[in-house]
Amino acid sequence: MFAAWTNLVDVKALNTMDTLITENGQARVRHYLLDVGSTFGIGANGPREWIEGYEHLFEQDKALKRLYTMGFYIQPWQTVDYEANRSIGRFEGDQFDPMLWKSRVPAAALLQARADDTFWAARRVMAFSDDMIRALVKAGKYSDPAAEKLLADVLIKRRDKIGRAYFTLISPLVNFSLDSSGTFGFENAALQAGIVKAHPSYRVAWSLFDNANGTSTPLAETNGSSGQIPAPPALPAATGAYVVAEVRTVDPTYPSWAKPVRATFCRTNSGWKLVGLEREP
Repeated sequence: MFAAWTNLVDVKALNTMDTLITENGQARVRHYLLDVGSTFGIGANGPREWIEGYEHLFEQDKALKRLYTMGFYIQPWQTVDYEANRSIGRFEGDQFDPMLWKSRVPAAALLQARADDTFWAARRVMAFSDDMIRALVKAGKYSDPAAEKLLADVLIKRRDKIGRAYFTLISPLVNFSLDSSGTFGFENAALQAGIVKAHPSYRVAWSLFDNANGTSTPLAETNGSSGQIPAPPALPAATGAYVVAEVRTVDPTYPSWAKPVRATFCRTNSGWKLVGLEREP
């Protein structure tokens, strides 16, 4: 999603790096993009090619259609109205469609990305507020105020389109917790980002989980219309016990949200701890 946001089209294996780090005693994978000099609307030697972001360098079917029609096979990139600015190049947000965006060459990470992958990436992009984006662009010290404004405006438009596209493909629930009072908490990322306005309702199916053999025993169901839902009163109190909360978001506008998110908690000496989260089992 960062690539589509910034029009970083050269997404290849050599331009990525994953490292295993430890933060606050917890191991996690950190992803890096390398060699990001040719971003936004400018390449190494000038403005981006017209097709970049719309087609791979070579697509046989499109090449043959252009050949057979003597160039009259018109594609969307041929009608894009870019705002002329030498400092920014070919970079716009009005006709940009994150669902159709393509890298310069086919990239496995993009071709095989699942809905939970794109949701994770979209959250990284949506974490930048308007003020943050404008401050970052200002740090580039463009001599042309129009270039500074154009770049920030386009990034904001692209950010919003990425959020609308990928926050609605899969349940957007995040930041799960289960406190000692028996309240199950979470946040709706799409609601927080203003992508949706109406509050959906939620259904939670609870079960006991046997970590030794991987079996689950249904416990109860609870529901609510906010991110604070009471857990059933019969939760185990023994240290080392596991419970699973399977949350379905009910919103007719976004039927894909009905696919449950599975949050697993373990009872510790200090309370319940989130130890597992599944969006795409």
